[in-house]
Formats: sequence, structure tokens, C-alpha cells
Amino acid sequence: MNQQKALLETVPINRLRPEPPESGKIKDFELTDCVEGFYKGGWYSGKVTIIFSQDIYCVYLNNSTETVELKKQDLRVHKEWVNGVWKMAEEV
Repeated sequence: MNQQKALLETVPINRLRPEPPESGKIKDFELTDCVEGFYKGGWYSGKVTIIFSQDIYCVYLNNSTETVELKKQDLRVHKEWVNGVWKMAEEV
């Protein structure tokens, strides 16, 4: 059995934020949508670069050279924590 260890990072206190609110129904994403993908035990922001099907997307991870294939259930709309409020990435 292949068990992965949970991702553990140390961050400054001013970088801590609460979990973003649920978006409700999982949406179908479109090309270039800003998303966050659950990958290797953590959430990473990126952009949809290829749509393989309604359930599988190719996402380019920001701050990385990686492009990964992710299931829709492992994606969410990218939001930014600004002055104590969650905002859609386009609003920032």
C-alpha cells in the first residue's frame, strides 16, 4: 500500500488564512480558468490549459514548471484572501 505523508509547511503568521468557503456545486471549468488543484497533499493555484473531458483537466501550476492532470473533484475556483475577506481571483 502506497501511503503519502501529509504536506507540512512552515509559514509566517501573517500568511495564515482560513479555508475558503465551499463553492457549492462543482462547476465545469473552461480554458484559462484560474483554479486551485489538490496535488501531492496540498492546494496549488494554476490555470486550466487543456480539457480532456468534463471530469479531467490539465492544469499549469503557478510558481512551478509542472503541468498536471487533475480530476474535477480535485479542483476548486481560485480565491484570494484580501484584508480578511475571500475574493474571486478576478476581483483582485
